[in-house]
Amino acid sequence: MDVTLISKLLFIASITLIISLIHYYLYRRLVVDTQAPRAFRLSAKIFLISAVVVFPFSRYLDRYGLYFIVLLPIFIWFGNAILLTLYFLTVDFFRQIFRVHFHPQRRLFLNKTLAYGGLLSTSGFQLYGYHRAYSFQVKQVAVPIKNLPLPFSGFRIA
Repeated sequence: MDVTLISKLLFIASITLIISLIHYYLYRRLVVDTQAPRAFRLSAKIFLISAVVVFPFSRYLDRYGLYFIVLLPIFIWFGNAILLTLYFLTVDFFRQIFRVHFHPQRRLFLNKTLAYGGLLSTSGFQLYGYHRAYSFQVKQVAVPIKNLPLPFSGFRIA
């Protein structure tokens, strides 16, 4: 086999492993720890597994015009997954520092509150960023240039 092919396959395999571990961690924090209903658990499993499975084939799906149908929602989810992972790692860090033991019902309430609050806040940050990225205005600016040759007078860039 070609060395570049092996290195590409190793890279894709390592990134897929990292993404799989992140999704497993998020599944544990968002679904299992909150004791979500069975239908929600099943749909979360299907979505998270499909996001991991589609990732290695993303370059090929883009060639077939499936960017906006399949890839854009999954890439938006990947951005949210990174934010959620950082959020939950921070929460877990402070949990380990303070080591407070709660009654099981109170722990479940706190897990649900932190999970859904994190999901809402990271989604809000992401929607704000998406809005800022796509709500730009083009401002036309005239740039005077001294000694410009006559054939270039009135020339526009882009």
